[in-house]
Amino acid sequence: MVSSVSQFQNLTLHLVLEKTEHGQARARVLELPNCVVEAATDEEAIAQLQAIIAGQFADVRVMPIEVTVSTKAERENPWTEFIGMYEGDAEFAAIARELQLERGFDELGLTE
Repeated sequence: MVSSVSQFQNLTLHLVLEKTEHGQARARVLELPNCVVEAATDEEAIAQLQAIIAGQFADVRVMPIEVTVSTKAERENPWTEFIGMYEGDAEFAAIARELQLERGFDELGLTE
């Protein structure tokens, strides 16, 4: 079922106010990247933005919708099947030790 909201009571947006090279006040809305104005003062810039935003949302309908998404409760780790594969293998242990030495793990205190 789709329902619509026919009227906004309040809409909170975040404004960024800054001064331009020429001393003008530049104001922009973070949530609406194309909504930028320049005016003589911060107050004028804010008023202009409020008017623009009110105009943009005058004929807008907001409709909530529900979407059902199925997700796996727990994903299986693809590496799980390899855990312990080389446990007790002396040749693999020797290769691993050699790699640790080559990469300086001893100096970093990362070896057993």
